[in-house]
Amino acid sequence: MIMRGWSWPISLAVLSAIAVTLPALAAEREQPRIVINLIGGIKAPFGPKMEGEKTERTWHIGDGGVGACLRHENRRWCYEHFPAAGLRLEMLQISVEPLEEREGRPAGPWQYATDYDLDGVADLGGYKMRGATAAADKHYFFSAYAHRGEDHKAEVQAIYDEGIKIALEVLGD
Repeated sequence: MIMRGWSWPISLAVLSAIAVTLPALAAEREQPRIVINLIGGIKAPFGPKMEGEKTERTWHIGDGGVGACLRHENRRWCYEHFPAAGLRLEMLQISVEPLEEREGRPAGPWQYATDYDLDGVADLGGYKMRGATAAADKHYFFSAYAHRGEDHKAEVQAIYDEGIKIALEVLGD
């Protein structure tokens, strides 16, 4: 087969570059699945009891989902995996809030990011900072599907990426 306009060394270089880049992209796509497996293994039968050692609390949801909260650098990170059921997509939700309380309520912002197809890209997210009154609350909402809050996409993705990194560090050792 003769390739027109391409020389063989250039086409081989392009193919080898593609082959090198694909495993790097695939590893990042697998990180949400690794976090889900780590969370699911916390309360597995006959497994080590990790609640209290690394996690604050863990739970199983009746439809096969799992969740765990852990403390890291004065913040509470919670991870919830919801398996696919019916028309619901499989998803991983990561939420974070500070541990300090002010008048019985968390002092700082509560943030969350959700990945619906476990591809490593946050599809939904938000932020809420409680004010002195409900009217003084500050918040934003991001949805990739509804194209709402597109200017907050980077912030939501940063929350998701940091949550994945922390879960891999804390639960993966």
